[in-house]
Order: sequence, then C-alpha cells, then structure tokens
Amino acid sequence: MRSLTHLLVSALTKRPGRTVLLDPHGSITAGDLLSAARGVTTVLQKNGVGEGHRVGLLLERGRDAAAATLGTLLCGASYLPLDTLGPAERVASVLAHASVRAVLTDRSLPALADPVTTTWNGHQFVLDRGNLGTLRPAQHGAEGFLSGTEEDAYVLHTSGSTGLPKGVRVGHSAATSFVTWAQEAFSLRPSDRVAWLAPLGFDLSVLELHAALWAGATVLAVPRKATVFPRDLLAFLERESVSVLYVVPTRLLRLAEVLEGPAPRLTSLRLALFAGEVCPPRPLAKLMAALPWTTFANLYGPTETNVCTCHVLSSPPLEVPPLGRPCPGQVVRVVDAHGRNVEHGEGELWVGGPTLMSGYLGDPEGTERCLVEDPVGTPPGHPRGRLYRTGDRVRRTESGALHFLGRDDCQLKRGGLRCEPGEIEAVLQRHPLVARALVELCAGELLAHVELLRPLPDPGRELRLHAREHLPAAMVPERVLVHAALPLLPNGKVDRLALRGHS
Repeated sequence: MRSLTHLLVSALTKRPGRTVLLDPHGSITAGDLLSAARGVTTVLQKNGVGEGHRVGLLLERGRDAAAATLGTLLCGASYLPLDTLGPAERVASVLAHASVRAVLTDRSLPALADPVTTTWNGHQFVLDRGNLGTLRPAQHGAEGFLSGTEEDAYVLHTSGSTGLPKGVRVGHSAATSFVTWAQEAFSLRPSDRVAWLAPLGFDLSVLELHAALWAGATVLAVPRKATVFPRDLLAFLERESVSVLYVVPTRLLRLAEVLEGPAPRLTSLRLALFAGEVCPPRPLAKLMAALPWTTFANLYGPTETNVCTCHVLSSPPLEVPPLGRPCPGQVVRVVDAHGRNVEHGEGELWVGGPTLMSGYLGDPEGTERCLVEDPVGTPPGHPRGRLYRTGDRVRRTESGALHFLGRDDCQLKRGGLRCEPGEIEAVLQRHPLVARALVELCAGELLAHVELLRPLPDPGRELRLHAREHLPAAMVPERVLVHAALPLLPNGKVDRLALRGHS
C-alpha cells in the first residue's frame, strides 16, 4: 500500500500541464501545484519541521490549502486543519494539545488572536496567493519525504464529550485506502469537475480534494458565499459545470428549494453524494425527480472510519434511505448489549477495516474504550483486529442492508458536524454564574437548560455570547431555559428524561 504522499505526487506528475484546481482567485496546473507544495516543504524543513511532526493549517479552501496539505506531507509531517471561523480559544487549545510544530495561515484571514499566540510558541508562516508562486523547492531534497503507510497523514478534530475537541489520527494507509476506494467506487475520472465545499477539517474534504486529484479530475473550490446561500451555490455549480457534488443532506436539500422554472437545471451533475446526517425522504425524492440524470448515493461513516457503508438510490425514496451495505474490505458488526454479533436485528454498529483511524491524539484511554476486539474474530487478511464502536444503533435486514435507528448516547449531529452535548455543557458551566447545564436538541434547535447561582438580567443573551467565545457557531445554543434547580438523579447527574417535559 502506497502512502497518500506517493499517491498525490504520482497523480500530479502524470499531467503536469493540466489545470487541476480553481479557486475564486485563479487556477493552478498539476506541475505548479506540485512545485508550490515542494516550496512549502522547503520552508517547513528549514524551520525544523520533519517526520512525525504536526503542522496546523489555518486556511480556506483553495490553491494555498492544497499546496499546504501536500507540502506538509512531503516533509514527513501530518497536517492538522484549524477552524478558520472558530473561536481563538478553541484553536489555541487544539494547537497546545496537538503539540503543533508550525502553522500555515492566510493573509486574508484574521491574525491568530492573543489567546492563541500567548499559549503557543511555534512557527507561523503566511501562505497566500501573493507568495504561493514564489515558493520554490530547494535544489537538494526537493522531492521531500514520502511517508511510510503507518505514519499519520492528517488529524481531524471532532467534538468531545469531555469538554474538549478530540483529535482523530488517520494514517497514510487508511487515507490511501479511502481515496483509492472512492475513485473506483464512483468512477472519478479526468473529465470530472468536483466541487470542494467542505472545510479541510471535515472528512468530506478528503474525497473532494485528494480523491479528485488522484483521479486527475479538476477541483473547484467553492467561494464562502456560495456555501451559505443556496442560490449562490446553484449558480456556482451551473457556471462551473460541476459533475460531482459531495455534501451533507441539509445543504443538498436546500438546492431543491431553489430549483425553479421548467428549464432543466444542473445538467452537468452526474453524481450527488450525501453523508453526515439523516436525509428526509420527501425533499430528496423531489430533487431526484428534478435531476433524473444524476446518480444519488447515501454514504455513512464517522470520522474514525471515514465511509464504511454506501447505498446508491435506484429511485426516489418513500422513506429515509438506508445506510446501505459495507464497502469492500470493511468489517461491519451489529452487536447486542452483551457484545454478541447479531446477524439480523438491532444493535450497536461496530466498524473496522482498512480505513480505520490509528487512534485519538494524546488519549490512549479513549482509544482503548472505542477500539475493541471483533466479537466474531479477525477475518483472514484483515489488517487490524480492532473495531470502532460507533455508538449508532442500527437494524440489519435479511438482505444485509443497515438502517439507522438513533444514538446509544447523547451525541448530536448538526449540518453533518458532530456535537457532543458534554462539550457545550462544559463551556456553559465555565461561566461564573452557571451552576449546572444540560444541552439537548429540540425541534431542530440546541436548547440549553441552566441552573444559575444568581439571576442574570438577560441570561439567554449573556450565555450565548459566552458560548460564542469558546465554541463553533454550530454548537452555540439557540435557546436558553433557566431553571430554579435542575432535576438530579440519585448519582448526582442531571436527569435528562425529567427535563423533556420542559422543552
């Protein structure tokens, strides 16, 4: 198995003159992208970055980010995306926890705020379209370091139940397994034009950027405005003749709302992939009816495994699409409360296979809790005998298809992003006047139940402002409900069931 670095370098070397990426500021050929990446490698190596280190990327989608990811990989380091819209304190905590050696950022983004620079002492380099073309590799060692398959390729952070984001370490072998599978499964090819919507820190970007480059396709970085407003996204997809789209269902179905008029729309779109949350059947059926030439597929997989099941829709659905069947090479078990495999029926979904994460960054105990032995035993040729406990409850039918039933815990999904209530609650409880907090999803909104030490003039506004300083926008509660005292269980924890009547 080749490393992700080998894979990308070989793909870019094959077609050096071909345009492989466009962003709002221009385009770049395969040869120029590889040259810029090697220039990034040279800058990093001159500043002591090498094998086994981690490099933070505070970059928007585009040529700079693509050059930074490959340049980081070429010097043997792993890339760690940082949230360009996230609160400075959260970015600082990620940098400190991950022992990041250097950060590549963009002049157009706000500078790292004081909470970051005062808690992190690494190197910070500005990488933008003003100097991307001037980055040139050193005369010696310009090929960089082609990493081993067991080294980390990247680290993606998800919401953590302990109150801090957790870093998912993905090795080169796992990354390459996913990239090659995606290219083959969806017949990605040089004629494709693939939209890049997801931030680097969202695992959808691995397909949008790396699988597309491996296939020789053209990557189209979507402007920020088009990621917010459905009409702008529709205009972009049509203007750029996008053929492959990979999004969370919320964004996909918003397109259905703006498809107006009798004239055919999105006629170049051959493939629409969606993942990250449950997809309502009615608007999906409407969209499929409007785009009969487009293949639709529901992909499932947490960050810890990337995609592990897939369901290609043969007709507009009448009910929620199933998660589908395991992808080739994936080991999928449905496990009952006693840890026994269930052939047909309900249970928790455990997943293993070639795309499985290496573990959680700096958290061996958390890794051991989530990566468990296969109750059936390790299949012949299986690279690892461990499976990831997803916490998702599923039903496996006699046909082998998996259907999502819900969560075994309190984890939430918003716009495809994982939201651990525990992390939000921990932030709220850091406010000096909050005694206890509990967060739940109610009618599509995050609702925070709080118990105060003393009254606040406007508790909703105060606590939402407090949350915005520490959490991404998707994790800030829309509503705050103040209680004289939160109901408690005998063990001292807040009684979630008792609160549901107040929602």
